[in-house]
Amino acid sequence: GKKALQERSAKVVENDKKILYVHGSTCSQLVQNAFKDLHAMTKPQSVVFSRKHDYRPFEDFLPLENMSAQQDVALFAFGSHNKKRPNNIVFARMFDHHLLDMMEVGITRITFMSEFKNEKNMLGSKPCLVFLGSLFTTNADYIHAKNIFADFCRGVVVDSINLAGLDHTVVFTATEEGIFLRHYRIALKKSGSRLPLAELEEIGPSIDFTVRRTKWAAEELWKESLRVPKELK
Repeated sequence: GKKALQERSAKVVENDKKILYVHGSTCSQLVQNAFKDLHAMTKPQSVVFSRKHDYRPFEDFLPLENMSAQQDVALFAFGSHNKKRPNNIVFARMFDHHLLDMMEVGITRITFMSEFKNEKNMLGSKPCLVFLGSLFTTNADYIHAKNIFADFCRGVVVDSINLAGLDHTVVFTATEEGIFLRHYRIALKKSGSRLPLAELEEIGPSIDFTVRRTKWAAEELWKESLRVPKELK
């Protein structure tokens, strides 16, 4: 309808980016379970498509572009599995419903949310993102990976935030072996003074990724995606 078209049309201030987790035709159970946890960590900005799709993003990304236009989605995580690339995820970003960039990673180790018995964070609360390791500033692939993970995990864009509502943090650590994701609840406890004592309690998921294939944006497209409208300058 007209309202839906207006919602999808270009705006000075764009809608918050939605994430779509898509199962490939060969998606392993481990990746499907990982998507459930990542969805729990990123909802309500994310949706899981349980129906399997026979896509191969690095060979043909047009199906994802079509899905982006149909669903008005800017971020994709596509799961697959084969002997050459087991437990595989492609993180992809769209600009104006066309592929901007994508990064393929493999899950080499995972501990699921259900294995952590600590209290979880509030639904929809904004996370504190932490990136550790010099590779996030010196290695081209890791610099792009940091940017992609920040887009996927940042939550709703806000002008201000109540620190009392900052109840969880997502930590990414860059090493030569890969990128490690850890998710913690921030527990505020009495300290005997005005300021509470902040403690981190791991709540999962805990995932080790190894970076595989990448396709980064062409320079001109990247500059266009970063352009700020005159109204906001």
